[in-house]
Amino acid sequence: MKRESRMAIVGLLVFCLCMTALVSTSHAIKIGKTKKVEVNLSDISEKLTKFENSPLLQNYQKKKVKYEKCDVAEVDEFSKNAAITYATFKLIDDVTAQIEAGLDKGELPENYQELLNILNELLSGLQDKTNTLVNSGNQLVSNISNLIKDPLKIPAVTKSINTSIDNLKKCSEKIDSLKERMNKIISASAPTSSTNENIENENTEQSE
Repeated sequence: MKRESRMAIVGLLVFCLCMTALVSTSHAIKIGKTKKVEVNLSDISEKLTKFENSPLLQNYQKKKVKYEKCDVAEVDEFSKNAAITYATFKLIDDVTAQIEAGLDKGELPENYQELLNILNELLSGLQDKTNTLVNSGNQLVSNISNLIKDPLKIPAVTKSINTSIDNLKKCSEKIDSLKERMNKIISASAPTSSTNENIENENTEQSE
């Protein structure tokens, strides 16, 4: 009888240990998870919301840039800004390519020049933003153990930051060439002197 009691107690202890391990593992998995958030056009610029149905923006609308939110304020702020900067580059690059092709074919939406001007404004400050964010990301990685007390979160968060830094570096390498392409299509889109003269003549005739 004593032996049976001991076996029952041992069995109970083993069961309790297994349940404790299972709960701990489940808790650890939840802690390590992150949440993905999309970068919308309004995050890039409120001015772009006017063009959300433009065919030039549909490629981005179908495949938006996303970033991982881990509920660590400093990291989430960096990830959001890095994603917006990366999304800005991708959007400008894609729209520029579409306009280049459209100019060759003579097929472009009527209001594309207004959109082009907005994108050119965004592009002008993109290099500085990218460089600043790369530095901020590197500082976060070097200080990650002080920011995150739970060691189970560190691998996922570090990976997320490094991915953002890599994307920003890719942008930085291509921004100058993107500016050159942008300048070319702006020049190609500008009215020629003969066009301006025709417009002036039309206006004169109408006033007479």
